[in-house]
Amino acid sequence: MQCCSMFGLIFPDGRRCTRHQSPEDRALIADLDQRAQTVGIVPGGPRGWPYGANLYVMARSDLIEWATRYGLRLSSTHNESLRWLRRGAGPVSYDSDPDDSTWQDHVTHWTYNRQPACILSQPYHLSSGALARLAHLESDPDLQVFVGGPSWYGHHTGLQTMSIEVWRQDILHRIFSR
Repeated sequence: MQCCSMFGLIFPDGRRCTRHQSPEDRALIADLDQRAQTVGIVPGGPRGWPYGANLYVMARSDLIEWATRYGLRLSSTHNESLRWLRRGAGPVSYDSDPDDSTWQDHVTHWTYNRQPACILSQPYHLSSGALARLAHLESDPDLQVFVGGPSWYGHHTGLQTMSIEVWRQDILHRIFSR
């Protein structure tokens, strides 16, 4: 099936063909596309699958599971990061830092009840400067930082990424109080 090796979603067994999908494959994709809408993803629309999940079936499944666990929705915000997250949670005092570029890779922004809630980054590695920057962010009482949890980006490909979640503390408290 040479014609199929470059097109379509990649399934866990490595298949990536839209023409030769089984009825079960099509049903799985349709189910994931429908469930995606509950977390703010509109497949084929302006807020489609983020990079990684647009390519890998298992990344889609893991993304939906992660976002659903917390009641989150994908934000249409791009490239605002910490300023976006801090909105409404006290003074915005974070200027861009060169070390942000090493921990902010494959970034998505998530809301909870339409409020900025979490920045999820899934980098391949962290520099010592990035670790220091994350420690500085962790010292902020309005933020909660989690480093090293499971990542939905890339791990289905053999590429190892880590998860970095930067949460607004007030939102995280509301999520775990429900």
